[in-house]
Amino acid sequence: MGVGGRDRGRRWGLIVPIGALGLVILAPLAALLATTWVMGWRLQVVTTASMNPLYPEGTLVAVEPIDAAATEQGMVIVFRDPGHADRLVAHRAVKRWPGEPSSWQTQGDANRDPDPWPVAAEDVRGRVRWGVPGLGSVVSKLIGWPGAVSLVGFPLGLLAASECSDYVRRRRQRDPTGGEGPAAAPRADAACRCQSAQGGRADAIVAARHSG
Repeated sequence: MGVGGRDRGRRWGLIVPIGALGLVILAPLAALLATTWVMGWRLQVVTTASMNPLYPEGTLVAVEPIDAAATEQGMVIVFRDPGHADRLVAHRAVKRWPGEPSSWQTQGDANRDPDPWPVAAEDVRGRVRWGVPGLGSVVSKLIGWPGAVSLVGFPLGLLAASECSDYVRRRRQRDPTGGEGPAAAPRADAACRCQSAQGGRADAIVAARHSG
């Protein structure tokens, strides 16, 4: 196999493992996203430890939209936080709120006390169907520039390093002296000129002796 064939084989030796790693990571995630989209579910990341040990911090959960009237005791529901309208909470529905049959009292599995406010029916967004611990942290890191660098920049960096290494190796193969060959030529020419000059002086000395 020639040098070009070995270089191509080396590059494929890098591309194949990188492609396989990307496939192993992205294929299940793509299947997960497609499934939740078809089912009409939403994916959300658990950012606190209030639902330990079932859904620890960093868990990716799938939320199924439900009618609030379908909420049952013991169900982990996702609802709008009454204290922070822009935040969603995933806690367990423990019982009906006293005096308000359409509202629920909720509590995190890791919390000692129930939540101090009722969850009204209009605030219920869905129920948690399942969760994958740790996957939420990975998904969060893959969003935006960090994900682009990880999925695109790293493989491109490896390929660029491989190309640079091949280029340097080819230059060295064309010039085994490491670049010293062209510098040595002038020294050889200078030595030839000295020998010619010495030969000229010897001829002149011989001629002088004959003339004497």
